Amino acid sequence: HTNFEKANDKEGRLWTVLGLPRTVLYAAFVSAVRSEPQEYLARRYAVFRELVGLTDGPTYMATYVGIDANDEGITHRPSQLTARVLDYIRNESYSTLGKPWFYYLLGTIALAISVVRRRSVSCATAVAVYSSGALYVLPFFFITPAADVRYNHWSIVCMFIVIAAACRPADRGTIAESPRPGPA
Repeated sequence: HTNFEKANDKEGRLWTVLGLPRTVLYAAFVSAVRSEPQEYLARRYAVFRELVGLTDGPTYMATYVGIDANDEGITHRPSQLTARVLDYIRNESYSTLGKPWFYYLLGTIALAISVVRRRSVSCATAVAVYSSGALYVLPFFFITPAADVRYNHWSIVCMFIVIAAACRPADRGTIAESPRPGPA
């Protein structure tokens, strides 16, 4: 990754190549979005669909069997186990279990269950954690640079926590209801 970054940085940025300040490129981008909002939203929707796996194709999971020569001295010798793990990842990227949307669906169902059963499960926890996951992934509709599954990690973790909270019995006592220690 370090080598990849270094190689791309040597290429320079568009504003450097063209000799333009960033403000000019930013203004051109905003102008294009304003004049063609449908195309901008269609592109963002296409990237977001790929990001959450709402496609027939594989979910993009950045995996690489080797490590390029590097200045840090880090090396890796792939084994048969490495090949099996990478094959598993590639194969599962086509399945429902390899699609982030599946975990968002499970988390949403668990949230609905916890809201319905709010007196008997940890509803507040489920709502808070679900909100964290949703508020993390939803802005990616506008900002994600690529449809890389790793951008879903926190939100998927949140969905598992929501499922656990929906199964966890609610605390029966609260601090306000607890007996207060009085003078001895």
